[in-house]
Amino acid sequence: MAADKSVDNTKKIIGIDDITDTKTIWRCLAAELIGTLLLVLVGTGSCTGVQLTSGDVVVRIALTFGFIIATMVQCIGHVSGCHINPAVTCGLLVTGHISILKAVFYIIVQCVGAIAGSAIVKVMTPEAARGNLCMTSLGANVEPMQGFLV
Repeated sequence: MAADKSVDNTKKIIGIDDITDTKTIWRCLAAELIGTLLLVLVGTGSCTGVQLTSGDVVVRIALTFGFIIATMVQCIGHVSGCHINPAVTCGLLVTGHISILKAVFYIIVQCVGAIAGSAIVKVMTPEAARGNLCMTSLGANVEPMQGFLV
């Protein structure tokens, strides 16, 4: 009896049942792919070619990321949980809220979605603005050591 319980717990941790329900897993994976793609596309698209000369630009970028995350939560949260970030998926895996196999598949499609979103941003960005595409840089009066410490 204890052996049966141990086998059931192992199956639950690995997540074989999550993967065998093909209709549900494909919907979840598609939702994560699209959600991550849109997060990267809209989020990084909001800061391409931006010269940070005023605080208004920083607020615009922050609001863009906030609104795209809120939108994705409303659109795909009920389908896949709306992780849209491998770090979130890893955190849920460590705390036992998602199975190992499901986490591996989520991370794979999230990476594919992020790469696809970045590729779309690159294609949509004019050649002249691609040199520092979404690059994090120091402010005008910030020394390199200060930037490193922050």
